[in-house]
Amino acid sequence: MLTVGDTFTDPGATASDDVDGDLTSSISVSGSVDTSTAGTYSLVYSVADAAGNTAGIARTVIVSAPVARIYIPDDNFEQFLIDNGHDDVMDDYILTSSALNVTELKLNANSVGQQNAGNGITDLTGVNEFINLTWLNPGYNNIGSINVSNLTSLQHLFLYETGLNSIDVSNNINLQTFAINDGSSISSIDISGSPNITILSILDTSISTLNLSNNNLINSITIQGNSNLNSLDISQNTSPISRAFFNGSPNLDCIKVNSSQFNRVAQYHDEDSMLIYQLDCSNPGITYNISITASATTSGNQNGDDFILGGTDRNGSISGVYPSIAINLGDVINFDINVTGNKVNFADQNNSVSESWFIEGTQDTESGTVLFRPQSRGTYYYRNWNDANVLNGTITVQ
Repeated sequence: MLTVGDTFTDPGATASDDVDGDLTSSISVSGSVDTSTAGTYSLVYSVADAAGNTAGIARTVIVSAPVARIYIPDDNFEQFLIDNGHDDVMDDYILTSSALNVTELKLNANSVGQQNAGNGITDLTGVNEFINLTWLNPGYNNIGSINVSNLTSLQHLFLYETGLNSIDVSNNINLQTFAINDGSSISSIDISGSPNITILSILDTSISTLNLSNNNLINSITIQGNSNLNSLDISQNTSPISRAFFNGSPNLDCIKVNSSQFNRVAQYHDEDSMLIYQLDCSNPGITYNISITASATTSGNQNGDDFILGGTDRNGSISGVYPSIAINLGDVINFDINVTGNKVNFADQNNSVSESWFIEGTQDTESGTVLFRPQSRGTYYYRNWNDANVLNGTITVQ
């Protein structure tokens, strides 16, 4: 039996006759063997003696297709495959049929199950042929590069501390989770070819821009520690964002959002103090600072003190007892509150106190800072909760 590519040398045959003696030299051969093509070949050996008697015999030669294998040059990678029952011998190869049965490779865990320890792998050559992978985590192995272009079934990709200089996921259309934390070596990330991403985490890279215009399904986003990032637009996202963290990116001072996201995302995020959300970052709103203190009532409140405000709004300086405030949509007000014995309460134009969508901070507080950031135009109210139904001030969002 031969394998395609082998060399075939015909061993021949021998023949003898009781009268004529050795007839080997008279043997004729019919048939041939093509070792470049898998198949079953027959060689027929024939001979005749002087009396005309004939004899013949056939030899069957089988040329088999080579067993499909994948080259795995990194011994630590192959040892991981052996330890997990995917391979059986350290020979720099794994059977393709075995690789096709693998759907998860969690290379971040070592042989004793210790998470985020890695396996000392420096070369993931071959992983691109594990075409049925849905989960790949090569984290904490200094691989330097990785090719995932053939992994069209991949759904979850985690790249933590891998020493990557670049990553291409343009062919990974079914990707749902993309998480990378790889130091400053990554300067460009393009996930536009992965429109099904729902969980996105990009930490501590050198990217300066990130195009999310084709990623409309994200519901969890973490963009942290990207010191060169100077713009971010999530306004195309149509999925409600339930988890968002934006901090540690000092050059990112504005995130473009759509009207439904305008304030709702704020209740989930951990942001830098100067970061704001705007419908148009090229024409950002203004942040106003207004103090609220309390004094004995002169305006008719029954159970609480009057609120005295000081600061500025769109119309200029404001001061006095319950003055009206005017801002534009996109503006933000930082209320500095110090009203001991009273409680500052905010309500929307429907008299709703579901503050999670237009304030950030503590509702009904005596002291501290409350960020007022409405997502729609209209009239809002601030009031002393001790006398919430008596007197209040208005905030008009134009």
